[in-house]
Amino acid sequence: MKKFKRGDWVKIISGKNKNKIIKIAEIKKNKIIIDNANENKNNKNKIDVSNVVYFSWESNTTSKIGFKKKNGKKYRYLKKNSDIIIE
Repeated sequence: MKKFKRGDWVKIISGKNKNKIIKIAEIKKNKIIIDNANENKNNKNKIDVSNVVYFSWESNTTSKIGFKKKNGKKYRYLKKNSDIIIE
């Protein structure tokens, strides 16, 4: 199970798009592909996974992602406040 998935919201923590909250369009290896990161149509940017952090709209915070097993299933959760990420 990967930490980030297509459709997750992330906050960019470094680079020219720092502090922007953007939805993930696609993931390839350790690169996240984001549509319209520079507000330019037909532009796709690749951002390294180490330069983003998960953003939760429910708690309005950023956090690292961890994994827990519960009832034989593996779940992603926020390390900051232990909220389970619903998929």
